[in-house]
Amino acid sequence: MNAPPTIDPDAAHSASDVVHWLTNDTRDERFIDNIFAELCVRLQQAGVPVKRASLHILIYHRNGLARG
Repeated sequence: MNAPPTIDPDAAHSASDVVHWLTNDTRDERFIDNIFAELCVRLQQAGVPVKRASLHILIYHRNGLARG
């Protein structure tokens, strides 16, 4: 998955910038994979050595809960 083209790869971010972006600027993003890709890039720009990443989401569906 490629990072969205709206990110400047040369821009450095601090940890507080990443947290602010994640909590405030992602509200209108429709797809979680775009948020995740951009999060990985922003973490790298903040100095976190991210080489690989995966996203796992547990979904509680009403049909699965009814069986248990």
